[in-house]
Amino acid sequence: MEKRNLGYFLLVIGFIFLIISFMTIWALTINWVPSNGIYLLFTIPLLIFSTSTLISAVFLIYQDHLNNIIKGLILILDGLIPTFTPIYALFDPRLQPFSDIRGMVLIPLFLVGVFIIIYGIGWLVIDKYVTIKLRKKLNKILGSISIGIGTLNSIFFIVVLNYDASQPLLVTWLLVGAILIVFGIILVFKKVESAKIQSRRKKR
Repeated sequence: MEKRNLGYFLLVIGFIFLIISFMTIWALTINWVPSNGIYLLFTIPLLIFSTSTLISAVFLIYQDHLNNIIKGLILILDGLIPTFTPIYALFDPRLQPFSDIRGMVLIPLFLVGVFIIIYGIGWLVIDKYVTIKLRKKLNKILGSISIGIGTLNSIFFIVVLNYDASQPLLVTWLLVGAILIVFGIILVFKKVESAKIQSRRKKR
């Protein structure tokens, strides 16, 4: 699939998940009962995933017109959302009864945010300070981290699935883990090219 077409595809998926997440949060908040806390907790990854998907879609659609600094800033802003949302959720008194299971949901989400920020910083310094050889190593390191976080996310999904297997929000959570694993594999085996070769391809 062409990168721009993939961007449009992610744009549609992101909007769908964003609408679902807001509708779920609204329904849980309006008709609040203590048992809704666990479902609100499961909704957080869905909201983060939809937001990140929309930002990634814009990134793919317009990436040919963006320099690496802009790409890095977009990724850093994208990473701030899943980094600080878990911190807020940890102090939400409504989720206090689910403190044990809360960590299983929020820790992978926090790690995803940190990973995206690190990846964004890499784009900021890639032109001036990173050689082709070092970029290959960084891709493998970041790819391995992404695979690790995705695997951790999937393991926690299996654990939490025993709590309520009928909750459809968990499927989205598993999807986040699967995407991270696939993204990590792509990074590990990604072919790294110099800026000169990339500019020649764009001119063609």
